[in-house]
Amino acid sequence: MRRGPRVVFSPVRASRRAALSAVTFVLALAITLAAAGCSNTELPPGYPGTPAPLFTAPDLEGYDRPLDGFRGEVVLLNLWATWCPPCRVEMPHLQLLHEEFRDEGLRVIGVSVDSEGASRTVERFLDDTGVDFLILRDPAERTPHLYRAIGLPLTVLIDREGIVRWRHAGPVTSDDPRLRGALEELLAEGPWEPAPEAARLTPDQDSSSSGSIHSSRASALIRYHSGCTPGMEYSMLIQRG
Repeated sequence: MRRGPRVVFSPVRASRRAALSAVTFVLALAITLAAAGCSNTELPPGYPGTPAPLFTAPDLEGYDRPLDGFRGEVVLLNLWATWCPPCRVEMPHLQLLHEEFRDEGLRVIGVSVDSEGASRTVERFLDDTGVDFLILRDPAERTPHLYRAIGLPLTVLIDREGIVRWRHAGPVTSDDPRLRGALEELLAEGPWEPAPEAARLTPDQDSSSSGSIHSSRASALIRYHSGCTPGMEYSMLIQRG
């Protein structure tokens, strides 16, 4: 009687097949989750590729300063507070960036979310650290809500047309290659004709903004720190075509 080929069980081959099956399953699951997570292409406000949320806040002298009054400049917007240790460490670095790039069209704006009664604390800290770039006050903490900040500090780069182009949660340094690269690229895009409205209003003037910022077409998105999930912090630079 003729016998068929004898099947020999190999633990090594079995383990390889199991591992291959596991890898295949994990890859399929990852692709499925990624597709589900990125199916909604709409980015949350305050993230790269979206118009910068508009707001008006008073400076240290009490004059209202609308954000869209700085159209035509590259804006480094930093949300901070004196009670935030990383913010205090970061401020001298922002001052260095202000001194280095202001003549090229960079406007550094720090928005302090310290309480209403902490104005003297804010001014004393600025004097002690030698900070002389524009500081706005937001004791009601509206700006962290507008920009979907999950903590302080938060740094956002806004281009000359009012579009958010780069974002970073946590402290930055003046020699951070990612930040410097984004700054240099935005500044190199050239001047843009600013809006005729004045950037400085008195407390008695109407500071409401009726205009809206239009979004420009982006040709590439680069430098992701994390994926598409709204609320997650990441940095991204948009290159325009």
